[in-house]
Amino acid sequence: MNFELRRINARKAANVFAAVYGLLMLLMSLIAMPMFLFAPNVDVHGGPVSKSMFLLMLLLYLVFGAIAGWLAGYLLGSTYNFAAKRFGGLEFEGVRLPDGN
Repeated sequence: MNFELRRINARKAANVFAAVYGLLMLLMSLIAMPMFLFAPNVDVHGGPVSKSMFLLMLLLYLVFGAIAGWLAGYLLGSTYNFAAKRFGGLEFEGVRLPDGN
């Protein structure tokens, strides 16, 4: 039995993408944080560097990653709907389970 995916709810796709991108950015921030915290505390001119600026940048990386994920999910969902209306949706082959579902 074949199934056709005719439409995607763009807002729900955007929410899923935002969550996935946000989690990925959080993981990348957690990996990068020790590098910033244990880096030498001087800049190229020998002056002190604030570690709080690096932590703020990691936080912004997380927030902007989630925003970019939401926008990407919404645009991809909308684009799929536009293309599926004109060319047909993706087809999936399924198997009916013994319990009737």
